[in-house]
Amino acid sequence: MSARQTPLDEYLSLVRAFPLVSIRDDAYLKEALAAIDVMLDLPHRSEAQETYLSALTDLVETYETAHVVFPPRTGLDALRFLMESNELRQEDLAPIFGTKSVVSEVLNERRERKLTLEHVKKLAAYFHVSPAVFIDDARCHGKRRMTGRVKPGTTSSPSSWSASPSVTTGSRSSRRHTST
Repeated sequence: MSARQTPLDEYLSLVRAFPLVSIRDDAYLKEALAAIDVMLDLPHRSEAQETYLSALTDLVETYETAHVVFPPRTGLDALRFLMESNELRQEDLAPIFGTKSVVSEVLNERRERKLTLEHVKKLAAYFHVSPAVFIDDARCHGKRRMTGRVKPGTTSSPSSWSASPSVTTGSRSSRRHTST
């Protein structure tokens, strides 16, 4: 923002650059996601930029809720994704699970080994995400559940492993030990 530009002027210039209108197709969705990525890449955002970003993410969420079907996922899917994104091996998670063999049993879905509440808490702290990331989506078990969503900019993205079982927008991949 220039010295003479007011927050309102800055906000209106953002709206002129990419209007805040209902998203009606995937092409405009793609443009909206690109605009969100630009905003998220800024090291610091002004109040006007934050307000604009919030409104734009609301429009994206509204479109995706109505038009995009996300497959159910499990806590293990999230763990595998985070391991891959952070280039981690099973042995890297041994301190969280106690031993490499327990990590292997959990990841290979051995009947007697599942993610425990203690694992979920430790994994959430390790990856700096909500514990909900590691809790199975109720749809995986034939149940319906209302879920909230997290705005872009959290560490639980590809837009993917948000604090809710639903997937949010964006293409950010989680980074090892990125704090929120």
